[in-house]
Amino acid sequence: MKKFIIMILIITNFIFLNALGKLQVKSIKELPPTHTNLEVRDADGRFAPVLLIKTEVKGLGIKNIGRPTKHAAIYEADKNQYKFYTNDNQRVIEITHSEYEPLEVRLLADFNIDVDAQRVYEIILLSELDKTRINFNGKGELLLKTKPSGAKVEISEFPDFNKKTPCELIDYPAISYLFHISKFRYEPIDTIITLEKNKRITRQFNLQPLWSDLEITSDPIGAKVYINEKHYGTTPLTLKGVDEGLNEGFYEIEIKKEKYYNEKLDIKIQPNDVICHNFDLTPKLGSILINTNPEGAKVEIDGKELGLTLIKIPEIVIGKHDLKISKSDFGTIKKEINVKEKKELSLNFKLDKTQEILINSDPPGANIYVDNELVSSTPHQIYLPLCKNKIKLEKKGYYSFLKNLHINPKISEYNFKLKKVLAGFVIVTYGADAIAVEYGSTYNVSFKGTIYSFGASYVKPQKAPAFVDHVNIDAFPNVDPKSEKVSSYYSWGMDFFLKYGLILEIPVTYIANLGLGYRFRSVIPIYQAKENAVLWDCENGETWTSIRDDNYTVFDKSFWPIMFGFTVPIVNKMVISCHYWTTFNAINDIVIGFGFYY
Repeated sequence: MKKFIIMILIITNFIFLNALGKLQVKSIKELPPTHTNLEVRDADGRFAPVLLIKTEVKGLGIKNIGRPTKHAAIYEADKNQYKFYTNDNQRVIEITHSEYEPLEVRLLADFNIDVDAQRVYEIILLSELDKTRINFNGKGELLLKTKPSGAKVEISEFPDFNKKTPCELIDYPAISYLFHISKFRYEPIDTIITLEKNKRITRQFNLQPLWSDLEITSDPIGAKVYINEKHYGTTPLTLKGVDEGLNEGFYEIEIKKEKYYNEKLDIKIQPNDVICHNFDLTPKLGSILINTNPEGAKVEIDGKELGLTLIKIPEIVIGKHDLKISKSDFGTIKKEINVKEKKELSLNFKLDKTQEILINSDPPGANIYVDNELVSSTPHQIYLPLCKNKIKLEKKGYYSFLKNLHINPKISEYNFKLKKVLAGFVIVTYGADAIAVEYGSTYNVSFKGTIYSFGASYVKPQKAPAFVDHVNIDAFPNVDPKSEKVSSYYSWGMDFFLKYGLILEIPVTYIANLGLGYRFRSVIPIYQAKENAVLWDCENGETWTSIRDDNYTVFDKSFWPIMFGFTVPIVNKMVISCHYWTTFNAINDIVIGFGFYY
């Protein structure tokens, strides 16, 4: 009986250990035409279609059903896949293994895959062993890496598994797992990895980009680039990397540049590619015919010498150009011209004879500009045409001198005196009730500069225009506040002010000022008798028509007046000023000043 039981256990374990697992197709898809696994050609010279069967099950047998092929399947261990060259229009293949049940894959019937030449197809193959056998496999470990890292990892057998590379699997059953590896803008990978009992294995995958780098250049540069009617920038333009590269697909590239014809290009972008294209832009052209009297004048356009008149320029880019015509002993002509597309611009110029003259300035060293072009500095001998010339002299610290000078053939020397820039001033001003000192200094020295000034004034004691609103009865007991008028007296005061000025030369040099002041007054009351009445001072036994309380200051009064006016330099570095102070109610003063500038 005991031997019988042992025999039953041996037979049962033998059956369990030899139970066959199952193979299952997870997915089949056609890869892009640019895939690089095409290597073997058919008899007709075309590349044979390729099946890439991804699995870690080693020792698979793969064959065509009905139409055998002479090419055996090749296992690529580094990629965990079999490469099998099949036939055009192959319908069925069979996959076999000693530990798994045979699997018949009906490509067209079950998966709607019509195998074509020169195409690559990817098959994800899952394997499932009998659970009794799995218990004998033990556990293993896996280190999974990707390049670049940070890819999301999912395992079909564990829906809650969600990690990013690099990641580890520790103490997992030593069986095969289907991994889905994905990263933004990279081709996802579905692969099968089998853990080995009591071993730690490492797998690394190189992720393939789904984008393509694009480089667009043009001659000339600076053209606007539109991709599918969206503006991306100007040439040279580079769209590169995961953030800027373009996805797979068809694109229309259009290049636009002013004065040039638009260019278009249709391109097809494949993943993980670099596309470079240069656009040789065709300019929009016109023509110019130039003649002078006398002929033989040198012609320059945009600084480039083209020849002597009479001259025809058959092709020139449309738009504005700088034309310069010059001839020895004759004047130079500068002109901006505008060339239109497919039209001829005809120009005729009369050249004036020139005369040598000497230009001086006081002081010397001023830059000389003729028709806004810097020539030299004074003193300078120069040839100018016998006509009107625009002369400008500039020297730091002096106002610009501008004159339309008509050259006289009888005059060989011209002298110009420059006016020193107003750098600052000191002024004493006089007003109705105050004397002030003002100091000003320029912020920048130029034809139109700005100047800031500040000052302070002392107010002399005098009767004030304001009225005091009550009477000090304790100081003057005989005064009846009901019957007496009350006025006030300024015992002392101060003014402070800050002004902004703009230096102008229209038609003479002057400064237009605008400012803000602060006016402070100390006020003493005055008791005024009503009409012809008199006030009695008991202490002195005298009568007065008015009494001033010097011992009692009723209040201190302050104002914020604004001021505006002008300051004008005159002869011998003297300067005069006139300003109006106002608060639009209590103060309305005119202030006159005299001083000197430097």
